[in-house]
Amino acid sequence: MENLKRVFISFIYLFLLQSLAHGQYPTVCDFTPKTKLGALEAKIGSVVIKSHSGVGHVDGETGGEVIVESLEYRDVGTGQKAYGIAIRLRKPGQVEEGHTSYVDYDEIDALIKGVDYIDKLDSSGSQLPRFEGQYRTKDDLEIATFNDERGVLRAAVSSGLIGNVTVIMRLENLQKLKELIVYAKTRLDSARQ
Repeated sequence: MENLKRVFISFIYLFLLQSLAHGQYPTVCDFTPKTKLGALEAKIGSVVIKSHSGVGHVDGETGGEVIVESLEYRDVGTGQKAYGIAIRLRKPGQVEEGHTSYVDYDEIDALIKGVDYIDKLDSSGSQLPRFEGQYRTKDDLEIATFNDERGVLRAAVSSGLIGNVTVIMRLENLQKLKELIVYAKTRLDSARQ
């Protein structure tokens, strides 16, 4: 009887562990566009006019680059428009491939403020020697500052969750990236009038 009781308890224990473990990892990936630009980009059965203007790029420390573009998308059938920027990241040695994150117009000001804030971070706010500050947009663009193992401040820009691309850069290049984003917004302000 004691052995039967142990087997039963072991069975329940394994069942509970399996149930908990199954809940840790989603089995379905949600590929629904997270931005208005992404929704128009993915639209099927409609003519979508995509206008863009290259703004500039920032080079990574060990290669790679971050490219900023202003975008205007328009669905001809519905008249729906979306404005924003695309931030494309390329790994070192890549010519065309990379990863793109879209930032809708109404998200740009928060992105600029986020970059301003993390650009000023240093280790004085913590008793621990290493730190990282990050800002993330709806479409999985992440901009971060951190100190490396020698305490040198760096910046990192990442795009995407699956197959993401990351470009590491000097901290002063983060200011250049912010200036490109501000300029892209200025271009969009003109286009929206």
